[in-house]
Amino acid sequence: MNRKRLCCVLALLLCAIMLFGCVAAQSAAAPSEPAQNEAPPSAAEQSAPIESAEPAQAESLPEEAPETAEASGSWVYVTGSASDYDVNIEGFLNESFGITAGRTGETHYTTDGGKTWPRSENMSMCRFSIDIVDENLVWNGGNGSQIRVSKDGGKTYSAVTDLPLGGSVSNLDFIDEITGWACTTGKCASTADGGMTWTPMTLPEEAKGIAALSLRTPADGYIFSRNGLFLTTHDGGATWDVKDVGMADYKVVDEKNEPGLYKFSAAVADIAFTDEQNGTLVFTGIVPGEGTLVWCLKTQDGGAQWTAEQVAVPQDFKTSRLYLSADGKYLTLGSFSKDMILFKAAQ
Repeated sequence: MNRKRLCCVLALLLCAIMLFGCVAAQSAAAPSEPAQNEAPPSAAEQSAPIESAEPAQAESLPEEAPETAEASGSWVYVTGSASDYDVNIEGFLNESFGITAGRTGETHYTTDGGKTWPRSENMSMCRFSIDIVDENLVWNGGNGSQIRVSKDGGKTYSAVTDLPLGGSVSNLDFIDEITGWACTTGKCASTADGGMTWTPMTLPEEAKGIAALSLRTPADGYIFSRNGLFLTTHDGGATWDVKDVGMADYKVVDEKNEPGLYKFSAAVADIAFTDEQNGTLVFTGIVPGEGTLVWCLKTQDGGAQWTAEQVAVPQDFKTSRLYLSADGKYLTLGSFSKDMILFKAAQ
């Protein structure tokens, strides 16, 4: 078995172990997955919510950046942290406020830059996606097509209508309490009533899998496909402009060892646009023979052209997922070893 194939096999095994562990834990701690289009169960039918617990203490918070993180180009190291619980996705809104979500719906929040992580009250299956709108409004999604919303800064979450697309909610993005998008790995839907109802969207056939999405206004949105296509809409998804970012240039490969991102890996890309012209696209992937790399692409013409740089991370940090704040200023990296790193965009 050559080195490239071995690298791909090991990555797939890591993803399978994480997903199997999540499913196994759900069988004892969460209700069975509802059928597609089935309304979410009532509160009385669901399992008891996860109770609040004493704040979890971060295992490590380096005060100074590791030497390999100092030369990150457009990104400045802020802090690092390690959790003592299983996390599938983590993200920071700013240097103080952050959210984690993971197995059996366990979620935490921090208001002190990751020094402590109080446990939230959340009742759901495993979580794989989050969206932090502000320090009050937070959304999360995951298995069972379930979507949850918090309006008190991640302390408590409540259910909205399940996403009627089948499968896990791998990405979601909201601009407020009312308007947002959510997707599985291959389908996307929109809501204009806070998740009470969902309208499926039609995407270009050439876009193979959804790696990331972003909604800037009710009309203006963006999707990055796993085969490297950048989709832009200015009419709420009725029509799309498609650009190829050229994944072969970044050396990352998918499960078929072709240029692209792994089909069943969540939170491997993210998008943030501050206006119609200026945006940031970040993604992480496996490079055969080199491990995982993190790339940051920026545009000043609405995605027609991109400038790229590799984000430097500590050599012993293996990035498995990432989260970009909506203003594009904060980049959170997570790993299978429960470590996380927060970067801030250089001024």
